[in-house]
Amino acid sequence: MAFSFRSNPPKVLVLFQPGSNESARLAYLERLRNVSNDLGMAMDTAVGTACFTEDSIRQYRAVVFLHLPLETLDYRQQADLERYVQAGGGLMALNAATDTVRNWPWYDALSRSRLASAKTPWQTKYDGGRAYFAQAAADLPSEALGKSLGKGLKFAAGKSVPDYARATTQRTPESSRFVTEVLDTYQYEPMEMVIFPDGRVLYIERRGDVKLYDPARKKARVIAKFDVSITGNYEDGMLGVALDPNYEQNHWIYVNYSPAGKVPKQNVSRFELIGDSLVMGSEKIVFEIPTQRETCCHSGGHLEFGPNGNLYISTGDNTSSKESDGFTPLDERPGRAPFDAQKSSGNTHDLRGKILRIHPEPDGTYSIPDGNLFPKDGSQGKPEIYVMGTRNAFRFSVDDRTGYLYWGDVGPDGGVTSERGPQSHDEFNQAKKPGNYGWPYFVADNQAYADFDFATSAIGARFNPERPENTSPNNTGAKVLPPAQKPMIWYPYGESREFPILGKGSRSAMAGPVYHAEDFPAATRFPAYYDGKLFIYEWARSWVKTVSFDEKGDLARIESFLPEQDWYKPIDMKFGPDGALYVLQYGANYFEHNPDARLVKITYVEGNRQPVARLTADQTVGAAPLTVALSAEKSFDYDPNDQLSYAWNVGEAGGNGGQARTTVTYTKPGVYRPSVTVTDRAGKQTTAELEIKVGNERPRVAVELGGANRSFYYDNQKLDYRVTVSDKEDGTEQEGIDSTAVFVSFDYLKEGKDLALLASNTQLTGGVRFLKGKNLVANSDCKSCHDVSKKSIGPSYVAVAERYQGKQVRDTLADKILMGGNVNWGKNVMAAHPLHTREEATVMVRYILSL
Repeated sequence: MAFSFRSNPPKVLVLFQPGSNESARLAYLERLRNVSNDLGMAMDTAVGTACFTEDSIRQYRAVVFLHLPLETLDYRQQADLERYVQAGGGLMALNAATDTVRNWPWYDALSRSRLASAKTPWQTKYDGGRAYFAQAAADLPSEALGKSLGKGLKFAAGKSVPDYARATTQRTPESSRFVTEVLDTYQYEPMEMVIFPDGRVLYIERRGDVKLYDPARKKARVIAKFDVSITGNYEDGMLGVALDPNYEQNHWIYVNYSPAGKVPKQNVSRFELIGDSLVMGSEKIVFEIPTQRETCCHSGGHLEFGPNGNLYISTGDNTSSKESDGFTPLDERPGRAPFDAQKSSGNTHDLRGKILRIHPEPDGTYSIPDGNLFPKDGSQGKPEIYVMGTRNAFRFSVDDRTGYLYWGDVGPDGGVTSERGPQSHDEFNQAKKPGNYGWPYFVADNQAYADFDFATSAIGARFNPERPENTSPNNTGAKVLPPAQKPMIWYPYGESREFPILGKGSRSAMAGPVYHAEDFPAATRFPAYYDGKLFIYEWARSWVKTVSFDEKGDLARIESFLPEQDWYKPIDMKFGPDGALYVLQYGANYFEHNPDARLVKITYVEGNRQPVARLTADQTVGAAPLTVALSAEKSFDYDPNDQLSYAWNVGEAGGNGGQARTTVTYTKPGVYRPSVTVTDRAGKQTTAELEIKVGNERPRVAVELGGANRSFYYDNQKLDYRVTVSDKEDGTEQEGIDSTAVFVSFDYLKEGKDLALLASNTQLTGGVRFLKGKNLVANSDCKSCHDVSKKSIGPSYVAVAERYQGKQVRDTLADKILMGGNVNWGKNVMAAHPLHTREEATVMVRYILSL
């Protein structure tokens, strides 16, 4: 007699999502388990996709998505699924298929094949593996479907576990391998930077300072000051900086700035940088761009060298958008040229609203390279123009392999579509050759504005993207313009139908570099996964993403880059010679000296990762002497089984070293910053600190309820209570504390209601009733333009509350939040926020007016 025993049967993983039809899901799971047993397979189950990683799924012959759409996978998991199938794994989608998953070309190709067959169930071999799709019309799986599950699972499971040597998609790098180091903070409107081969970073601030960060000293200092104009057009100032391609030989650096004085212009000048000194007397003005400073906005100003030593320069449309109701500014009335973008962006003989391309010469002049938009003789347009029809191409990059030009173009402020034209969009553009990109006549995918008479408010015909015409009296160039080109990516305030990954809210599109791994040292460069990808970023939404291209160089995919990271309004981004990504971050508020304005360096780490230090305290405020228990127990290391040690820096407050916990005592008032350095076995370390304020004890508050019953409240019954407050420094209500400073709020919730409704209860009293509005404001993009108590680009909330105190304006202000507005607080336009509902906008107004 002989026996056989299989100790490790093949396995299948079923991922499911609980829904309204639990009976159907349970029936499917039971049927799948029976089928798995019949096939000699073990079946594991999991809720959702949290466990869907390559390390988890590689042991399974097939992965089943049950009532769980594949679009729920994030970009990392999508790459893991591609690799799993390429390695020979099987995919089953049961009542889980999505016709298309936007921004996922691999799945879309599979889905198109399925839809073309019009069969269900449907199976195919695909990209090295197998896929099976079944959709049941009834609540419970039919008998026919039940019989086919066995065949489907057998087909999907194949004959062996996946062999990842066959996978071709690169795995998405782990976020934990990117280390962010803050090099410099508290900058005053940082704008643009250059990175030197020795690791120094030079950056400019809009108000005129040139700063140099020295990695040896780990600090930045001012090395030059420019006298710049920052009034009139208050986006003027220090705008751009670039290193000459032969900097190590000639020490030339180029600066784009708005010189102070009566002549409104921008200078693109060349300087010598000798050691750490910018030689101001060495200036050679290479190029001048005439502007107007009667009103704001849009200065552009970015500088970047591309292939063949050509210098690219962006210029804004130099046009106010503040008096065109968020639509395109085409004001042709006499004396209104600053409000007419046809004088600049739509003008073939004007340098503004363009991306220019010149070739700087050694003597400080420049020549016109071959291949610009117009002939070199200037007969059809300014020969320096490479791209026209931009509004404010604030940041761009040039791929030195392909010569393709990428830029973000910031759109106007209108949040609604009307007879005058489309709602506003921002754009990410790609120019494979010179062209006209449509502004001020088109936005998004060539959505046309209507001609508008600002004198009579008459709405004319829509402009024609195939043959745009500029008939403005402010136009000094050709009447018929080159055809308008469509952008690569476009998106409005709300969620984009075409590109939902871009999110929603305020907009300020910027294009970063195209990464090429071979340009950088192997030991420190980013992984090959990012090779050929374009980095794009959003100043207003504070995110960074990457764009992949197909073999034709066209858009294939967008995915997030380090979405867990706080970006604090990124305003410039470059890869340094060391392969690290350097990012300038503007900080929270417009035109402010922001504490979160900073220069950061992001490095990719192979092998052993440094630990993550975390420091907590049982109390951070109190009177002297103050004893504080400090803990680093929440520190961790991403590498399994790494051992950590701890070194404390607490000054003269005591504390023991080496352990994850310590106790310190501060005997004198002051502000203290204890820190702990966490080190792993390989010697890598990080430090965390926190702030302890000694000198004032927190007040103690107690609420006492009267009567015998202190647990339940019966409707319409009197409730006696007493509030007592004592403070070590200020005394009690009886002696020292004014009773009017003690504020009492009551919250209640009707029987059977969810506690989550508490903040929305309209019967709340005091400040608590504005909690929902406060949270909505805090979590919106309002903070891009407003502060609670300080003026930013828009008024403070306190100023709004003071202006409208006692006035019946709640509905009017809610409309302003939803649809935007202008000229109520100077000439700045308030952006629309169509992502909020009317109810939410009203609640936000209530909170603001409560201030």
